[in-house]
Amino acid sequence: IAARRSAAIQREDLGKLSPALAAHLEACGVEPAVYGLKWLRLLFLRELPFADALLLWDAIFAHAALAGDGVALAPWVLLAMLQFVEKDLLDMDYAGCIRRLMRFPPVPDVGLLVTGALELSCHTVGLALQLHFRRQRLLSPPASPLPIVHAGARFE
Repeated sequence: IAARRSAAIQREDLGKLSPALAAHLEACGVEPAVYGLKWLRLLFLRELPFADALLLWDAIFAHAALAGDGVALAPWVLLAMLQFVEKDLLDMDYAGCIRRLMRFPPVPDVGLLVTGALELSCHTVGLALQLHFRRQRLLSPPASPLPIVHAGARFE
């Protein structure tokens, strides 16, 4: 399952988020299972200092408890990490990409990865819901702008 999920993250999710990076990794022959399995199975423990990994785990498990969806934030963290090293990867060949992905550079603030992952997940979920509701014709653009009601206005 983790191998399929990491492949989907690189080919589909990263393809939407950063088509240039997804195409570059594909052209270089970087298989998502090479880095994705390690990152997801160990929940980023080897990529981050232990204290940062604990903070990241707190975010992942808090998100799971609130959303009730297991560790669904983890794939978004993976994407946020790819975004973090995107410029480096685009300038590297296969060996350089593998080296960068297997020896992740220091992150100045792990909160940036958490924030990035949350923004990516919310943005994607929001777009998916909008598309679903539009398909169901439950959400359609208003025919005219909604009236503006000022504070203190009385309704009749």
